[in-house]
Amino acid sequence: MVAGDDFSCGITSEGFAYCWGNDTSGRLGNGDHNIENSLIPSAVDTSSVNGSKTFLQLEAGRFHVCGITTDKHVYCWGYDHDGQLGNATPCVDEQKPQPINIANIKGEKTFDMISAGAFHTCGLTTDQVVYCWGNDSKGQLGDNFGIDHQASPVEINSENIVGVKNFIFITCGYDHSCGLTVDHRVYCWGTDIWGSLGNGGNPDFSVNPVAVFVSHLQGD
Repeated sequence: MVAGDDFSCGITSEGFAYCWGNDTSGRLGNGDHNIENSLIPSAVDTSSVNGSKTFLQLEAGRFHVCGITTDKHVYCWGYDHDGQLGNATPCVDEQKPQPINIANIKGEKTFDMISAGAFHTCGLTTDQVVYCWGNDSKGQLGDNFGIDHQASPVEINSENIVGVKNFIFITCGYDHSCGLTVDHRVYCWGTDIWGSLGNGGNPDFSVNPVAVFVSHLQGD
């Protein structure tokens, strides 16, 4: 189960995706351009999905959804003003799942995990590399640019990462992101106005991953 701003989605035990609630911008993914909302679960239209049409994971932003199919490919649908669907065509809302653009992905092009912020998305590839796409106005993509948006996945900048640079977990907040490396170090990037990066509050935002401050923590 995942919930966006005014809609929800879930996966059945057989792996089929359903969404319900507000369908503005196609966030229910049912391919119906005429419906405003659905009071009951509506099947996600998988006619544009190549390969497996069942899902392992869904993640919802404010107005968009991304999912990993059982063959580990990422598809997104809904609102796309900031490129959060990752399909290289920003500002084109999608009524049903569309594949992300994998042209910039260097290694494995399949994913083990995804997470969605308000207007951005991040994914963890099967070779443990983090890619993000969508709104980057506060550096939430972590790619050392901090431009308005990226409509295709971009790799986070790992220059500041000490030790193993591969990740085993990622999560996205409204306009920041965090990840856990293989050697259990936490790094965050994006806005830090409220201290959400955990690095002592300097700077106000970071376009690169910064280490969470842990020297005062008890235990190992």
